[in-house]
Amino acid sequence: MSGKGTLFRRFGDKSGLAAVLLDALERVPQEAITHGPPPLDPGASAGERLAAFVNAYFDYLLEHLDLIRMSEIAAPGA
Repeated sequence: MSGKGTLFRRFGDKSGLAAVLLDALERVPQEAITHGPPPLDPGASAGERLAAFVNAYFDYLLEHLDLIRMSEIAAPGA
């Protein structure tokens, strides 16, 4: 069984752990932008893609706000 120390040796601190989790979570919207369905896919018009991206990114931010905040403020000196 791993303890809290094992986690922080691996990730450094809470912000490091949050950054790794966010990196994994960001792969879903990234995949949608490069290969997903319209209007995020490359086949849609630039205006449609931009609006879809802004909406999708805003939803992502709201869904993962706690992790995003932790990744930004948990590090010493942040």
